Amino acid sequence: MFRVILRFARKGAFPLALTLATSLAAQTPPERVPPTPPSVPAVPKPTYPDSTSGLEHLAKDVTRAQAQNDAARADALLQSFVLPNSYDWYDRSFGRGAADVVGKYYEKAAPSVAPYLAQTFLDIQQQDFSQIQALRYEHSCADDAAEDAYGVLLRRREPFPIYELRFLNGGKFIRIFPIAYVDGAFRFLLSPDFRPPANSQKDTASDTHSSNSSQAPPVHRVAVGGYVQAARLIKKVQPSYPEKARSEHISGTVKIHAIIGKDGQITYINGVRGVCSLAESAVAAVRQWRYSPTLFNGTPVEVDTEIDVNFQLSQ
Repeated sequence: MFRVILRFARKGAFPLALTLATSLAAQTPPERVPPTPPSVPAVPKPTYPDSTSGLEHLAKDVTRAQAQNDAARADALLQSFVLPNSYDWYDRSFGRGAADVVGKYYEKAAPSVAPYLAQTFLDIQQQDFSQIQALRYEHSCADDAAEDAYGVLLRRREPFPIYELRFLNGGKFIRIFPIAYVDGAFRFLLSPDFRPPANSQKDTASDTHSSNSSQAPPVHRVAVGGYVQAARLIKKVQPSYPEKARSEHISGTVKIHAIIGKDGQITYINGVRGVCSLAESAVAAVRQWRYSPTLFNGTPVEVDTEIDVNFQLSQ
């Protein structure tokens, strides 16, 4: 389950040791009871404080255990990152929609979390990203955070802090995000997939033909690619470039998830990814956009689409 590179391991050593052990067992007199092997002391449950220094200490202990080939210690530390009762936690923290999608998936993926992090830590060490820094985000807008942090921070039901681990090498860094402190330990999370509220009527994918009808079921919402939907844009409000982002020379693309009503007006909008200050400006502008109605078999339908808004500083 846990991958550790043993520097003294060599090919074929285990089969040879097994053969040797079998041979010795065969030579042991029946009346002689082999000695009981010494018990391996249990690795205590890791405890670290809910702070940036606590997370940094945990990350350093993981790298140290891996460097020393202490598999039991490293595995115990990495297993502590697994989120328990993931469905209930996502339900409390982000709502039932996130629980139904991400919480259920996490339950299935939980056995893979520790091995994934083990390999990630090993890869980071091999690339010599040795300096460790933890960041703690409490407010909904943090331009310092990863681009996919915007949607996570904004949609917390309670303002609990979310952490990010950074491994630095000069001016470059690798990040592990998101992490939250849950039930006395730091837990690695999966970013929630924020979808719009369920349609009051069935979408095409969930509709079925009734036994006494030969007609196709009505379509209430269709998924349309961003570039295709952009051709139907009839009113565009240009987002303002936030002064904070301009002064800090921040640029990039904001990804927005939107539902466009049958009349072409946006009925649901959700910033998914982007630097926070840029994302807030983009959402405020896109909320005012208007599209020509989308027709399906001559009937107006809602559109589920993604919109990219680019912010580029002039040279």
